[in-house]
Amino acid sequence: MKRVFALLVVLAFVATTAAPAFSAPAKKGMKKAAVKKVVKKAVKKVAPVAPVVTPPPPAPTVVTPPPPPAPVKVAPVSAAPAGLLGLGLKTAAEVGLVGGMMGVTGNIVLSDVIGLGPMIGLSDKAIEWKLGAGYVTGNDSASKSWRAVPVVFDGVINLPADMMGGIETFIGGGLNYVVTRSGSKAGTVGGQVYAGAQGDIGLGGKTYAELGYSIVKSGTTAPVHSSKSVSVLVGQNIYF
Repeated sequence: MKRVFALLVVLAFVATTAAPAFSAPAKKGMKKAAVKKVVKKAVKKVAPVAPVVTPPPPAPTVVTPPPPPAPVKVAPVSAAPAGLLGLGLKTAAEVGLVGGMMGVTGNIVLSDVIGLGPMIGLSDKAIEWKLGAGYVTGNDSASKSWRAVPVVFDGVINLPADMMGGIETFIGGGLNYVVTRSGSKAGTVGGQVYAGAQGDIGLGGKTYAELGYSIVKSGTTAPVHSSKSVSVLVGQNIYF
């Protein structure tokens, strides 16, 4: 009996001691299964996170530069032609009405050696001087016929072309003196003022036309003549 009792006691002790060892793995497996279920439920409940989309940068603003200023057109200064004789001498031949009488005039055109052009804000070739002689014939202011040979000295101002829309214009004026006339007598001092326009039509120099007023006098020696009237001349520059 004592042996049976002792055996029962040993079996009870062994069972008591081994029971936790067999129950722990089962509890651990249960715990792992529970954790997996909780994780799966949490994964199902968490909504998918949308990807962050970065907006494209704004297009660069194109700044249009202002248009460049219009170029200033400078008329090229052409050199004077060498001329028929290669001297570069500028002359002018004119024909038309001089003080109401028909006349012709030949002039030598001199450059502005004094330099008056720049002094009044013009180019150095704007001012020219004309020295010439002519022949006129017709009726004076009293309708008396006479003829005369005057010498002429004029100053001419060539105006900038842009003042008249690209047309080359000029103004001028001066004095004349009748060196001889009808009756072989000397005359006296007269004068003229005029304005005109000029251009190159392919004749080797500029062609011009002018309108003005002229006074040609014979002096005080009888017979006395005086012609005062409108002047209309057409001229041509010729280089020698």
